[in-house]
Amino acid sequence: MREKIVSQNVVYVYLALLAIVLSATLSGAETQGTKLFDAGEGVKVFSPLIGTDGTIYVRTGANYLYAVYADGTGRKWGVGREISVSSDPAVGSDGTIYVASSDKRLLAAKFDGAQKWKTSAEIIISLSPAIGDDGSIYAAAQDNHLYAFNSQDGTQKWRYPGTGEISITTPPVVGTNGIIYIGSGDGYLYAVNSDGTLKWKSSTEINPTLSPAIAADGTIYVVSSKENCLYAVNANGTEKWRSSTSIESLKPASCPIVDKDGTVYIGAEDGYVYAVSSGGNEKAKYKTEARVSSTPAITEDSFLYFGSEDGSFYMVNLAETNADKQMTTYQAAGKLSTSPAVGDDGKIYIASENGILWAIKRSSAKGLKKDAPWPMFRHDARHTARNTPIADAGSDQIVNDGDTVTLNASGSSDPLGIKSYKWAQTEGTTVTLSDASSAKPTFTAPALGTDGQEVKLTFRLTVNNNADMEDIDTCVITVEESDSSCFIGAAAD
Repeated sequence: MREKIVSQNVVYVYLALLAIVLSATLSGAETQGTKLFDAGEGVKVFSPLIGTDGTIYVRTGANYLYAVYADGTGRKWGVGREISVSSDPAVGSDGTIYVASSDKRLLAAKFDGAQKWKTSAEIIISLSPAIGDDGSIYAAAQDNHLYAFNSQDGTQKWRYPGTGEISITTPPVVGTNGIIYIGSGDGYLYAVNSDGTLKWKSSTEINPTLSPAIAADGTIYVVSSKENCLYAVNANGTEKWRSSTSIESLKPASCPIVDKDGTVYIGAEDGYVYAVSSGGNEKAKYKTEARVSSTPAITEDSFLYFGSEDGSFYMVNLAETNADKQMTTYQAAGKLSTSPAVGDDGKIYIASENGILWAIKRSSAKGLKKDAPWPMFRHDARHTARNTPIADAGSDQIVNDGDTVTLNASGSSDPLGIKSYKWAQTEGTTVTLSDASSAKPTFTAPALGTDGQEVKLTFRLTVNNNADMEDIDTCVITVEESDSSCFIGAAAD
């Protein structure tokens, strides 16, 4: 039997029994909650995430990873008996699940939970992995190094630092130009280039302790539990501001998120969720009855979602000017210290401390806010912890003169969606593209060069996501004579 969560406007209804079906109306729209999964008495469930096929993945305190059907029909599979899972997972664009295990490995698993590969070196991965814009998997290890692994086979690409060590205190996140950000026990925030070299370390000690968020202008927002402070760090590593000097009451308890206009939302020890301007000033705050360690999520229809340790799930309509109508709560029969994940259909998934994974659906609800640079915990529903798109201009091709050639950007991806494609020719005999803003433009291969020499054409692809962040890739088209012995074939759609 599916169990329901109650919805009422700022009224707390505590359930004596979990198997009670309740519903209520918010602004005339019916809203319901459903229990998807129960890990068992006394077993903690961590923040859920959503796979590319809609499967919900959740880790438990018993070190199992479960795949759960989103329609409430139960679990698909679970792993942990032979290999104990020790971190929250991340999901790649192809659906591969990356997760750390306590047998000192980073694992890659398929949709059905079957292992694709595991790292060969005995490296104890201690924090959740991130996925780079080139597909690299970044993970912090207990040997005080940041590692980069090849997503295809798990081979090690590099580790930082190459010599010496730093005590890594935050899971890695990835920003523009593939830069990886990590906090360290020495008190500094580090920026590491995608080749494993140091770009900078912060100019001041900020003692990072929770997963950072990155704004569209490159500002990094990071929490220091030691300092009870939210820091804003410029893209060059200098301190921009700290909340302890501008908002004394803010003692962060959750990770931050960032909206399109630069507003930062963050849960706090005093039971409020604070809205902080990009300049570090308080804009608003939303009251609950207990500590808020649940990282908020913001959606396309301007709703802010978060849980509270008072056992309620909160929905704040940021577009509503009437304070009495702005906030609605749902009682989940257990503390909500985990962070919600939001699906494309607007369904919300959150776990309570009594081991239950809930799905909440509000009529006409929408998915994550796509133009927000960091709209939820670990950036997106797949927990990639990366806020830049991946441009893929397709494979290089060998074609014949006169052929119709198709360029192919369909391999490009972004967790929140590609906004635009832009093709430009940078080398070779000039050709005319059918549509330079299409994912698959076509052109006619030109005639060969002097004395029948082959012609090389280079094309640059620029893709932008909904937060107006971009990535670039190139491809080369080689034009040969039709009867050339080197002929391979024209491009296929």
